[in-house]
Amino acid sequence: MTPERKKELDEQYKTAVRGKTPSEIRAIWDRYLAVFHEEKDEKERTDYRIFNQVRLVARMNGGAIDLELLASNITPKQYFEQIKAGCGLEYINSLRDNQLVDIDPREIAYQRIELDSTVEALEAFSQTDPLSKPEVCTSMAKTYHRFVELVHAEYRQPLVSDMVKHLNVESEEEAAVLRSNDFETTMRPARRAFWVAAIT
Repeated sequence: MTPERKKELDEQYKTAVRGKTPSEIRAIWDRYLAVFHEEKDEKERTDYRIFNQVRLVARMNGGAIDLELLASNITPKQYFEQIKAGCGLEYINSLRDNQLVDIDPREIAYQRIELDSTVEALEAFSQTDPLSKPEVCTSMAKTYHRFVELVHAEYRQPLVSDMVKHLNVESEEEAAVLRSNDFETTMRPARRAFWVAAIT
């Protein structure tokens, strides 16, 4: 989708919602998203390239915070606070700034995603050799895309598997993670309880 086409859709949406009730606005927004996500690129594929722009700052910040954790420079609790602000909040702000979806970080559903994705990240990085670049890249890719997958599933955005053909990957490890479409880090309930206690 070109910037000109997106601007055209945005103007149509703004005009359509004037004077409407919240339920009517929601229905109009759903139609807007349907059109937006059905637009095709030059190869007749659904065009999700806008999500490369969405992820720029969050992905960079998240990687830097992950490295601090792997270097034992921050505690799990500090990691939780930093990843919420530097990655999670940046991501949902970027979704809003690109007029995709407006998420309130105070929502219980979003806070559950923050907690769940952080717990999985802590478990994944606890099993990662910080001196192995392939392991580090794999864990970073897996945990970042797990967060994205949870957010998009909750807020009706395209899943990672839908966007993969348009995402700019940063490493072969990330490409492999995306091909696998498996981002969840499984753990026993006791292990989850351990991490929850460490960060809350």
